[in-house]
Amino acid sequence: MRLRSPRLPGFGEVVLAAFVYLALVLKFFSVNDEVVPGSHLQLASLATTLGAALPFVLLPLLLPRRLRGLGLLGVDLLLTALVLTDLLSFRYYTDLFTLRNLGLSSQVGEVADSVLALLRPEDALLLLDLPLVAGAAAMLALGRSALPVTRRRVGVVLGGSLLALLPFAGQMGLFRLDMPAVVEAMWDRPAMATGMGVLGYHLADLGMVAKDLVTSEAVAAQEEEAVVQWVSRRDRDLPPEDRPQGWGIGARKNLVMIQVEALQQFVLGRTVGGQEITPNLNRFVRECLYFPNAYNQTALGNSADAEFMTNTSLYPSARGVAYTRFAGNRYVSLGTVLRSQGYGTLALHGDRPGFWNRNRMYPALGFDRYVSKNDFKMDEVIGLGLSDRSFLDQSLRILRKEKQPFYAFLVTLTSHYPYNFPELGNRGDLPLGDLQGTLVGDYLRFIHYTDRQLGRFLEGMRACGLLDRSVVVLYGDHTAIPSANKGELGTFLKGDMMDPLAWKAQQKIPLMIRVPGGTIRGEKEIATGHMDIAPTVASLLGVRLPVAFGQDLLSAGSGRAVFRNGSFLQGNVWVQPEEGRAVSLKTGQELPFEAYAPILEEVRTSLRFSDLILEQDMLPRICRVLP
Repeated sequence: MRLRSPRLPGFGEVVLAAFVYLALVLKFFSVNDEVVPGSHLQLASLATTLGAALPFVLLPLLLPRRLRGLGLLGVDLLLTALVLTDLLSFRYYTDLFTLRNLGLSSQVGEVADSVLALLRPEDALLLLDLPLVAGAAAMLALGRSALPVTRRRVGVVLGGSLLALLPFAGQMGLFRLDMPAVVEAMWDRPAMATGMGVLGYHLADLGMVAKDLVTSEAVAAQEEEAVVQWVSRRDRDLPPEDRPQGWGIGARKNLVMIQVEALQQFVLGRTVGGQEITPNLNRFVRECLYFPNAYNQTALGNSADAEFMTNTSLYPSARGVAYTRFAGNRYVSLGTVLRSQGYGTLALHGDRPGFWNRNRMYPALGFDRYVSKNDFKMDEVIGLGLSDRSFLDQSLRILRKEKQPFYAFLVTLTSHYPYNFPELGNRGDLPLGDLQGTLVGDYLRFIHYTDRQLGRFLEGMRACGLLDRSVVVLYGDHTAIPSANKGELGTFLKGDMMDPLAWKAQQKIPLMIRVPGGTIRGEKEIATGHMDIAPTVASLLGVRLPVAFGQDLLSAGSGRAVFRNGSFLQGNVWVQPEEGRAVSLKTGQELPFEAYAPILEEVRTSLRFSDLILEQDMLPRICRVLP
């Protein structure tokens, strides 16, 4: 008589679910550790991750028998993709993915080189379990030993899932008590992940997205009235005697705004091997009103956020990217204001029109024309699109024919991460020495190339007389060096970029404004950023931008730069509400946090009101009732 091994119905699916659970927990531990090293050992993060992962593997066990294995495979694939997305997002943005950015998935192909540059060999370990799970899922689909779905099974799965989510619910409660704005607006995603793990953060993000979908868009009348009153106090039409010096100095002149891809402040005035990195900008800045303490204020939208802020003086979206979420809004921007004054308005960029939704957003911002790669002669392509040489040469030819006055908004492209496009060849060479082959070295080479093209463009404007018939604004759109390359940057700058204060101090972008004849020039050392460009330019042109959350730098005192996560710079003091800390970036001295409480309240109000204006498309209604 032959003995048979006992058959245990459902044993295979339970083993597979346990295996997938273990694999997912380890994957999320890995991304937790990249965001905050050692965080998987913190009790709150550990408990939340272990609990939050369980419902994902339990719920597929309620599917029909042959689909349970496939359901577990689908969960594994989906959450593995989420882990990889988080890793790439954090390595580049120092931030985590949000569901608000799902609409940008079509753009991945455009930045494939950037994605590949961020991947590491060890990331392949995240995929090792997938073939095993796929094989086991196929065997379960062909087998017949799975248990049926009974009331008891449903009760166990649902009850177990709810119990597993208790640590997450507890952490959400603590966050709402300590930092409610972080939960509602997702201003600081890594801070949330520190306390509840990355998977816990994603559950919170999912909850906020669902809440937005089901919440009525109607805003209480008193809330809208509060926004109107707040804006009225800040943005009023000043009588001539109270207007700042320089008001209207560029009236009826052209406006040429140049947003330079990944241009950071630290390259200006610096040399490599005895050669200037940006010789043309170094010369140009001497003709300009220059702000050496201008900071990057972008959020997840990077270049798109910079464009949005410099044209509207509204903050980036708290969730997702304004260019993709709010292209249907009606804006009061530099473009709409200048167009009402008889200006022609055009935007020029050598990328495809649909990237970052620009083909919809530019008209909303008041641009009558959008000159994209579909309109330029694509005679030289470097990296993501038309080379800066060809783009700026063709743009100058367009501007020379444009009826004046005009507002032209130019966005360069060649100096885009990962700064290793082979098409550049030897045209951006610098004597890099030990920096050769590093990301920082590649960046310097590309910026050197872009500087040369900007010099040609500005001299071309000078030669044809456009330079002294125009207000020219030139600035960088966002930081260039990902946090993963802090060490390289520290070596180049001879500083410790692992120090948060030193790293923050390097998140500067150049901001230079040249008025016709260079009649206003020199450095103004106040804290500023993208948000202040539109009201300052409007002041120089002698027009009023009725709703602006930034400041007119012609009349600003110590200056302020507010960041999307709720922290801000007041003068040279960096105030971090989530840590209850105020510290001088110059000296490193800790200052009394309580002294900044009134400013903190104003900052939070401005961020909230800017979000309301965006989310409720309130600008037209506000402008109708402003004095």
